[in-house]
Amino acid sequence: LTETQIRAYILADNKLAEEAGWDEEILRTELQGLKDEGFDITLAGFTIDDINCDDIDFSGEDDEVNFAEEQTPLEPTSKKGERYQLGDHILMVGDSTEGGGC
Repeated sequence: LTETQIRAYILADNKLAEEAGWDEEILRTELQGLKDEGFDITLAGFTIDDINCDDIDFSGEDDEVNFAEEQTPLEPTSKKGERYQLGDHILMVGDSTEGGGC
């Protein structure tokens, strides 16, 4: 695709998502299949309240999963100004409460 076509596609894709609805039967089937395979369906971006499927047993599922809380060390090991290479990306440690960036 050309740059213009790519830009148009991105806009159209987002617009279609705004207009989209769910086929409740397909959604229920897919969620049940994931649940049967042991997948925590809340990781797919749904909260239990979002899913109105009374026939699916959600016992053991967390309504909100907070990974940061589980993995945050008591004392941070990174220091302001440090840089980490993450594949093709660089993570720079800073403080967003201070003006002027890192």
